[in-house]
Amino acid sequence: MKWRTDLAKCFPFFVWVILLTVFVRNNFFFWDTVQFSGLHPTHFFENGFSNLILPTEIDSGHPPFFGMYLAGLWKWFGKSLAISHYAMLPFLIGIVWYAYDIGSYYLGRRNAIFFLLLLMVDPVFAGQSILVSPDIALICFFLMAWNSVLENRKWALIIATSFLVLISMRGMMLVVVLFIFDLLFNKRFTIAGAFKTTFPYILSGIISLAFLFYHQQQTGWIGYHAGSSWSTSFDKVGFNGFIRNIGILIWRVVDVGRIVPILIIAYLIFRKSDAVRLKSLIQFLAISIVILTPSLLIHKGLLGSRYLLPIFIVIDLLVLKLIFNKVKDIKWRRLYLVVVIGAMALGNLLVYPRHVAQGWDATLGHLPYYELRRDAIQFMKKENIPFDKTGTTFPNTASTKHIDLSNENWKFANKNFETNEYLFYSNVFNEFTDEELRTLELRWRKIYESKKIGVEVIIYKHP
Repeated sequence: MKWRTDLAKCFPFFVWVILLTVFVRNNFFFWDTVQFSGLHPTHFFENGFSNLILPTEIDSGHPPFFGMYLAGLWKWFGKSLAISHYAMLPFLIGIVWYAYDIGSYYLGRRNAIFFLLLLMVDPVFAGQSILVSPDIALICFFLMAWNSVLENRKWALIIATSFLVLISMRGMMLVVVLFIFDLLFNKRFTIAGAFKTTFPYILSGIISLAFLFYHQQQTGWIGYHAGSSWSTSFDKVGFNGFIRNIGILIWRVVDVGRIVPILIIAYLIFRKSDAVRLKSLIQFLAISIVILTPSLLIHKGLLGSRYLLPIFIVIDLLVLKLIFNKVKDIKWRRLYLVVVIGAMALGNLLVYPRHVAQGWDATLGHLPYYELRRDAIQFMKKENIPFDKTGTTFPNTASTKHIDLSNENWKFANKNFETNEYLFYSNVFNEFTDEELRTLELRWRKIYESKKIGVEVIIYKHP
């Protein structure tokens, strides 16, 4: 049977994501997952599930159901890092299955595994896949919904879009992307056709509006509020800031090895082709860019690589579609595939100089940080260096209760060069200015330093 053949082809990738999850099961929460996987579920775990609205200081405006999901699993199986990582497995397995189905539609069943290969080594996806990340759940339901559109599965589409909007407001935006693509893909331009397309999206629309209305009624705001620690990210930019954001967006798109598939797309896309499915893929990419990027460009700090992950996935598939559709010589085709997959895999090893901010949650390159941080903390305990007199910055400022799920429940002080006796620095922190880095090197004394595969952790003592 066909599904058995498909299952056999997906099986090595199922094994890969399971082994990867087992390998990272004791890794603490990193980057934004401290908020979504530490603070949010801990609140529900300790206070119950009766209130959908999180406390103001940790409410990011998104539906809180991912946090509820983790808290529910903690209630059933125990609160631990391992359970949190294992909670990602259903989504990772779902991503493999739906990516294979989508790859089969665009590339044929024989070539679909190349989409899985490229996806697994894509630095942004790979970086998120080792985290307890709501973006992994979002991508799972995004691929499920996309596949449902391609195969005209209405009830699966209803389920997928409903879960998408329960994860985040970006999930709501993705539903808009899917709806517009659905209209174009099925060429339903009459009133009756548009209604037929709209039906599977009604439930997700109702859920979205209901949550946003309820949140606004309870808190007085939607999306963010002036008192939140991340409110500066939502500051509007002027014309110069908008142009700068365009430059950053371009950098994000070509970063971590993606310049190679982008160049190949630019080279191959103008070759003659009559592939209807290629056209639909280009349409989907264009719709995704038009819907998802404007809000990123007009705000100060929303251009994180993970926000662009759905677009990157479409780019991954597009470059493969162009290679298989337009490169007829088998030797050249194989060379293109090796170059694209190899460049993306090597992108995980890219480390910028410490003066250049990097999206460390969007690459496997941050993996050494977990061991380095643990070793540094053990050194501090051994030397009796007080944590509350040691300054640090995001993502290391939350309590260990929320980063490590530790019962010790202590936290570092916030970075302050005037009051800190010590400073805990790593190049995975982006909030040290160039001037502060120069000050550390010239005036502060290193009392601990450890490096591993491009990642460093240093503890400085005040002069």
